[in-house]
Amino acid sequence: RFSESFNVRGGYFGSVSVNPRTSSALGVSADPSSRFATGDGTYFYDLVVDPGTSVGINTVTVRARPSGATAAELDTAFRVSPVTIAAVTPASFVRTSPGAPLRQVQVRGHFPAACAITFQDGAGQAWPITRRDGVDVDGTNFDLWTLDVPQGAVSGPLRALSPTGAEVARSAPVDVTDFRNVFALAGLNGGAGARTNAYTWADFERTFGDDDTESCFIVCVTDDHARTYYRRWRDQVQANPGTGLCSGWVQMALRFKRGTQLASEYLPAATRAWQIPSTQVDGTAVKRDIVRWQVAQFDKGFQEDRTRGFARSAADERAVIKQGVAGGDVYIGIRQGTAGHAVLGYDAQDITTPTGPGLIVQIYDPNVPYTTAEETSGAVRTAAVAGSTITIQGDGSWAGSGFPWAGNNGTLMATTALPADNAELPTSAGFVVSLFSSAAGGGTTPAEITSIDAGGRPTLGPGGEPRPGSGVTLRPNFSGVGAVPEYGLQAGREYELTATGKGGGTYEHGLIGGGSSATVAGAPTAPGQKDTLTVRPGQAQLGFATGGAGGPVSYELTDQNGRATRSAEVATRAGKGADDEAELAGGTLRVRHDGPPVSMSITLRSSGEGLPGAVTTAPIRLGAGERLELRPQAWKDLQAGVRLTVRDRRGRVKRRSAARLRGTRRIALGAIKARRSGTRVTVSGRVAKRGSEPVLFALVEQLRGGRVVARKGVTRRATQVRKGRFSLPVKVGRVRAGTRLRATVTLVDDTGERVSVRKRVAVR
Repeated sequence: RFSESFNVRGGYFGSVSVNPRTSSALGVSADPSSRFATGDGTYFYDLVVDPGTSVGINTVTVRARPSGATAAELDTAFRVSPVTIAAVTPASFVRTSPGAPLRQVQVRGHFPAACAITFQDGAGQAWPITRRDGVDVDGTNFDLWTLDVPQGAVSGPLRALSPTGAEVARSAPVDVTDFRNVFALAGLNGGAGARTNAYTWADFERTFGDDDTESCFIVCVTDDHARTYYRRWRDQVQANPGTGLCSGWVQMALRFKRGTQLASEYLPAATRAWQIPSTQVDGTAVKRDIVRWQVAQFDKGFQEDRTRGFARSAADERAVIKQGVAGGDVYIGIRQGTAGHAVLGYDAQDITTPTGPGLIVQIYDPNVPYTTAEETSGAVRTAAVAGSTITIQGDGSWAGSGFPWAGNNGTLMATTALPADNAELPTSAGFVVSLFSSAAGGGTTPAEITSIDAGGRPTLGPGGEPRPGSGVTLRPNFSGVGAVPEYGLQAGREYELTATGKGGGTYEHGLIGGGSSATVAGAPTAPGQKDTLTVRPGQAQLGFATGGAGGPVSYELTDQNGRATRSAEVATRAGKGADDEAELAGGTLRVRHDGPPVSMSITLRSSGEGLPGAVTTAPIRLGAGERLELRPQAWKDLQAGVRLTVRDRRGRVKRRSAARLRGTRRIALGAIKARRSGTRVTVSGRVAKRGSEPVLFALVEQLRGGRVVARKGVTRRATQVRKGRFSLPVKVGRVRAGTRLRATVTLVDDTGERVSVRKRVAVR
């Protein structure tokens, strides 16, 4: 609507009609369409213009026609520009922190002053207008309006709305960034993203390095402690349905934020971690790394930092969080009962609470990843924001996250530390590891720990949480609801753990740490069945009694002293009314059986103090109350023989002899020979059976008077070891006068049930 006028001269008195017309698509009319002139002067009217579909320059001719007098015409040109948003500046920016001054943007376009245009993002949040200006760009006049960006603004087009709420224009997408849609991955810690189909030994070695996963002396083989840890964590991440990989998702986000991981490593064109596709899909590099860092949470240093974190005062924890977010990020672990969860804090605001200074922490929770649905749905955005905050009171009590959970100060910890790239196994900490796995499949754990007693007194309260002063500490896995917890046990005390069956299947359960481990494996269970396991932290000993019908079971003991690792596996049967005790200490395996007669076969393994070796006895029968002792002639050379002693209930010797050893069918060596030529000895022979993970080692020793004065060796592994003939050159260097040379060939199948064969010849 434009105000226009016509002039009257010559004293005209009468009606004047006002008739606008145009050849364009404009809709035009005059208001009023006629005026009554009462003499000379200027008479006004409004020219009402409806642009319709027209754009550009449009001409309107207005004819003012008096009755019986001379008419006049006026041509008026209009430039018609639709309501448009030409640009939003800046088009990409970081979301402001809650409580901080709002960010502003400038919107350039055409916005009729007479039309009450408003602006909203895709989630329906208003962007208030704070200033109206104009700007000339290459000869074209534009409106330039300044808007406040709401704290909860979302990415996507900015929409211009008419007074009726109709969209009349939209901008190109605006990019509102925060931690969740830049450094965090887009996948969900749920479904396929909460587990993996395969966690291999190679993945485990990649996490902890061969310095922890191998035992080395002359030749390296798999460490027995490492195998126990591997089975535990493999079963956890492969559980179906999965309980969660939250710590892995969070650690990956921390690594992207700190620049130790780059999005382009997974997708060359990616500039943000959130852009990486297929993060939940097994077989992708990014999913493999999520699982790797999930397991890395058990790094010794990180575990110790976790323990300190849960013990901090509320004020100290608040300081750690504020310092962390000031630097960009902080790892936060929370627990509810025995379940644990990991999130990442990236912003925090001070608040006043009834119990003192508190915090509201903005978090990335992998259970609530950023999705594009937040850009178009206010309800989705509101729910995501609610699940992405934790509120901490002055006394340290807290509530929040995507579950949501709540707890006291002792159930939240924070740290800016991360597990090392070469994580360290926590072998120096004695804690029970609940190794439940179901032979029946389906992903349900067939049994659970229902009590831990020490000195005849219960140490666990309701929900499985330790009682104060019990000497037992809870070590929750940051693996979500349903993950089997770990309990820290105090050295110097004896504990009796009760496992109660929840369904059919078998389970593995034991203690590891302090340089030793004691585990019962393959124990059958049934609903309501109660089994007891007795352990002493830091000692390779256990006692086991089942309340069920029983079946095959094995007791696995490992004792580590410096670089030497010795282990024993007792394969026997457990049954109701019977109980067993097994101990590996001082180089001797002791087994006590109380119950009906049973037969047991025992495998002894050694590494780190000589050539790695393993021997298995033929079945040994024990009657009620009898005790068995096995002691190798030399742990560094198990094939030299094992002494066997059986005693009755009163300790009297019933028999004493060399244990009959049973050969393995998995690997076999044929005849070998060794010939010297100068400073080289060629050791040759034939591999009759190679096994599945073969290690072939040739050792040449110089002996003087039965004592080894020098040794050299060479190793072949895996695909380098083939069935059939082999020839291994060993550079022995200068052969000392008065010595003789001896060659030993060892073939090891370095699987979880390691076996070995060995042959020795004189060098010619």
